[in-house]
Amino acid sequence: MQSRNLTILLILLIALSYTVWITPQAEKLNTTQSRLSSVENELNTLAQSRIAVSDSVVSDLEAALVETAVPEGFNQDDLIKSIRELAENFQINLVNISFTQSFAEQTNQIKTAQITLNANGSPAAVKAFLSALENSSRGFFVKNLGLNYGTVNEVAVGNLNITFEAYYT
Repeated sequence: MQSRNLTILLILLIALSYTVWITPQAEKLNTTQSRLSSVENELNTLAQSRIAVSDSVVSDLEAALVETAVPEGFNQDDLIKSIRELAENFQINLVNISFTQSFAEQTNQIKTAQITLNANGSPAAVKAFLSALENSSRGFFVKNLGLNYGTVNEVAVGNLNITFEAYYT
């Protein structure tokens, strides 16, 4: 009998400890797992948002750079203005500018304008002008270059014949 009472007491003690200690711990564990899951979901959402914003900023920046380098429409006046400003900045005397325009079959295709330029200036100015032309944000691409140096009234002069392309859509 005493062993039976001891067994019942042991069973009651186990049930009581299960109710008092294990059940609350299990609930706490479930609550913690639930919070962890919601925090992980929130972090994933924030990470995706950050990636989307980052891609958007990069895309906007890239689009602006492309728009500057390859503008919409052939605008000969703007091209002449850009070339004249570069020439004036480097003290280059423009003698002649001529344009040849390409025609693309598709409307969204990139087209080219071939520009032939005759100019003269000091050797340093010619070199600086060519560098600025090729590094311009407008997207000029030098295709052919003819350069002769000589002297006029004992002053070194570079005669420049250059063919380059400008792009547009």
